[in-house]
Formats: sequence, structure tokens, C-alpha cells
Amino acid sequence: MVKGLRKSLILSCVLALFLPSVASADMNVSRIAGANRYETAMKVQQKYQVQNRNEVVISSGHDFRTALYASYMANVLRIPFYVIPNTGLSRVMLNEFSKSNTKKVYIIGNYNNLNRSIDNSIKSLGIQTKRISDTYVKPGEVTHIYPISDKIEEELSNRLPLNPDSGLILVNEDKFPDLISSIPLISQYRKNFGSSINDLRYLGHSLEDPQIIIGGPSSVPYINNSYVERISGQNRYKTAVEIAKKCVFLGNTSITEERENGSSHEIVFNKIDTVVLVDGTNYPDALASGTVATMNNGVILLTEPGKLNEDTKAFIQENNIQNVIIVGGEKSVSKNVENELRGL
Repeated sequence: MVKGLRKSLILSCVLALFLPSVASADMNVSRIAGANRYETAMKVQQKYQVQNRNEVVISSGHDFRTALYASYMANVLRIPFYVIPNTGLSRVMLNEFSKSNTKKVYIIGNYNNLNRSIDNSIKSLGIQTKRISDTYVKPGEVTHIYPISDKIEEELSNRLPLNPDSGLILVNEDKFPDLISSIPLISQYRKNFGSSINDLRYLGHSLEDPQIIIGGPSSVPYINNSYVERISGQNRYKTAVEIAKKCVFLGNTSITEERENGSSHEIVFNKIDTVVLVDGTNYPDALASGTVATMNNGVILLTEPGKLNEDTKAFIQENNIQNVIIVGGEKSVSKNVENELRGL
């Protein structure tokens, strides 16, 4: 899994991987929803008051690519994440910053996604801002792009150094279902192993070969014998389940990392008992789901709005899931789906 490092896998619950299990009769089903994507994100943050509120990440609610990279960044740093309209910040949001004693706001996205008035509104409160977006450099006839993923990794590395031996996680950032579902996993890999994430089109910016590919060949048609594993399913719902299975495996595993100086460090993942359920057909309400998963040590699964997806249902039943948290209103995940869950 990690090049250049000796890793020993100790399965703490080996039998749990082989013995069948059923959904708990006491499984709790709840929902977090607002009138729109912005209010939903606000309610998520109000419910899960992360410890460090001095820093905040914001992004546009109309660009899932930048929003999900922003969510990834916020989850790695365990700081609040909000989506906002392209036109500006509401008084409610500005009051939230003041109330939380926010010192710095990361604005993820270019000025077409979030206009300059947003920077000015935040600075008027005496709060520092830093904008992170794709950067285009044209030293000659060829334009070079420094993608937002690289810029975010650069910012993260100031506090959590990248591990050059930990490998690269490769995704297709145009596929919102895969990107949403992978946030809990890639955030854990970044925090625990120093792994970085990149889009398949920008692989040339990295000197590393991918260690993990997320998505099937139609999403990431990258073929290289050096990658360790591909996590994918036949469709977006099954891919989300396969990502969740990887999280469950890690939850049954401790990893001892032996360092060059002879010391060792044990990395222990918590057991997964929560599923965060979102609409697999559209992204608006799902943008804030990464925070819910991170704060509950959960995984993100997808469903059709009107009927519980069968693969998602099977995962919940087979993994003794104790909590299912729906993120989004009934247009995203219907009352019928909620009732199906309560009947499991």
C-alpha cells in the first residue's frame, strides 16, 4: 500500500470480515436538511461544532469540483466548511464568522465562481483571507496549469507534510459521485499516511505513480502496472460501496509504520458504524456530507432519490451499521427512502 515503508497489517477483527452480520434493530435514522444547499451546509456546521473554528473553508455551491476539494481540505484540517452563493455572503454567514471568532477564511475557487465582493466582506470584519484556485502560467507559447488539487496539497503540506513514499490517489474530478464518496477515505489517507490526491489529467504534474485509483476504467482509464489497487464498481452506487468497504477494512486494521530511525508508529482506524446517505443523481445537498462523515467516523453512500439503492441497502444490512444520517431534503432523499431505512 505504501512504497518505501515497511508496513505490517494486524487484523484486529479477522472473524468480522468473514462472518455474516445483519443490520441492528436499534439502527438510528436521522436527517440534516435546510431549505437549500447553503442552509443545509450551515446546519451541518451548527450541529457539528468542530474544535478549531478559527479557520474556515468556503466555496461555491454551484461548482461541485471546487466544493468537494474544499470539503476535502476542511476535513483533513478538521475546520468548518460552508458553501455559499456566487454573488456574496449573507449577513447570517458573516455573523457566524464573527460569533466563532474566525481569524482566517480560505476561499476556494476563482472570481467567476465567487466574486471579489466576498473577499472584501470578509476583510471588513478584520478576518484574513486566502484564495485558492487553478493557476494558469504562460511562460512561452504553452500554457501550464497548476490545478486546484496541487494548490490545496501545497497549503495542507504546511501543517501535514506530504509523504513522498505514500503514493498518489488518482480520481476523475468530473465525476461528482466518485469524488463525494471518496472524501472520507482520501481524507484519512492524507492525515494518516501523507498521501496526495490528483486528477487523472494532471498526473504529469506529479513524479509519483498512483497507488490507488478510484473509479472504473470509464472514469479513470489510466493503465500502469505500478498502481496498487483500483477501487471501483459497475456504477456510482457500487463504487461508493467499494470505497466504504475499504474504510471498513481499515476500521478492522491497525498499521505499524517502521521509520528509518528504528522507531515505530501505530496507526489505528476507528470502526465504521455510520453511513451518511446522499442523493447519487445530483450534488447540491451532498456537498456538506464530508463533514458529517468525518465527525461521525462514517462513510458516504449514494441512493436514488425515490428508492433506496439495493447495493447501498445490502452494505447497511451486512455491516452492522448503527446510524444512518441522511444529508439533504426530501427532494434529494425522499421520505420513502427514509421509511425503507427505518424498516431494515
